[in-house]
Amino acid sequence: MKNIKFVDFNYQKKLNLNHFKNIKKIFNKTNFILGEEVGKFENLFAKFSGSKFAVGTSSGTDALFLALKCLNLKKNDEVIVPAHTFIATALSVYHANCKIVLCDIDPHTLLIDIKKISKIITKKTKVIVPVHLYGMGVDIVELRKIIGKRKISIVEDASQAHGLNYFSNKVFKGEMSIFSLYPGKNLGANGDAGIIITNKSEYHKKLKMLRNWGGIKKYQHNILGYNMRMDTIQAAILNEKLKKLNEWTFERRKIARYYNKSLANISELEISHNYKNDHVYHLYVILSNKRDKLQKYLKSKKIDTIIHYPKPIHRHLAFKEQNFYKNKFNFAEKVTKECLSIPIYPGMKKNLQKKIIFEISNFFKR
Repeated sequence: MKNIKFVDFNYQKKLNLNHFKNIKKIFNKTNFILGEEVGKFENLFAKFSGSKFAVGTSSGTDALFLALKCLNLKKNDEVIVPAHTFIATALSVYHANCKIVLCDIDPHTLLIDIKKISKIITKKTKVIVPVHLYGMGVDIVELRKIIGKRKISIVEDASQAHGLNYFSNKVFKGEMSIFSLYPGKNLGANGDAGIIITNKSEYHKKLKMLRNWGGIKKYQHNILGYNMRMDTIQAAILNEKLKKLNEWTFERRKIARYYNKSLANISELEISHNYKNDHVYHLYVILSNKRDKLQKYLKSKKIDTIIHYPKPIHRHLAFKEQNFYKNKFNFAEKVTKECLSIPIYPGMKKNLQKKIIFEISNFFKR
């Protein structure tokens, strides 16, 4: 058997012909930035996500940065983020000149522990950024209850949770939700791109200006803005892929159910995170205190795996000057030592799934 890739993009090959046709039209029109395909994608994605408005950006990181800048935050206003996530979440807060406040995660969901949030909210807290990590959603309805009447905004980092609203009515309830459209995401462009959804027209208007040097019309700059616009070519590609996203998501969930059932009896393996029904399975993550040995063994069997993520936010050298650098976040630290992502993607053959299950089981029987 050949090497089992972590992700195999062959399932998207059938769309390539449509991509080529659409890209040829864009080359003929030469509307490479914010062309009509961008507006079309924004409208389609907003509808798909159950939102009134959407604004396309140059990346998911830029989307979160722009969402924060849209809220008129002052320097050192506090923004709460989970201690276990990709560094881009925290970096966006830093570059928006806000103070990063970390919250530990729930050891069962691996998401930000909303019960702990109330203990770290201060008068300076202006935003909470819950991350729907791996494809599973933070309960935004419950988070609203915790916030109460305090003037704290919610900006959801849904970079790994495209279409999660189809399975959960507790997400995309914040002031804004942002998505990465990086190629490896459940909905990915063929390059960098991102998008923000919101139900507030004033945010929609301001975000469109912020991404485009502070104005909507050419050479009219009403506010201090940035160059963080979506390419028309990426929008055209995303329009085609969005048509298939529900189908791809159901395939991911089907594979995950098979994993869940097949790995459930391995006592040395924790997969509780994956039993939640409101999950779009951007990643399938298992936990083991023998993680490193397991990964090495699977590599010897030609099975690719990735650690998402090997360091919690507060252990990155980039943040050595931050006041949280030497803090302890017990569950975030534990998870980074035990988590391992195994292959899951639409179109994944059953024999590959069986091979992965067999080798994981065999490792723990030795």
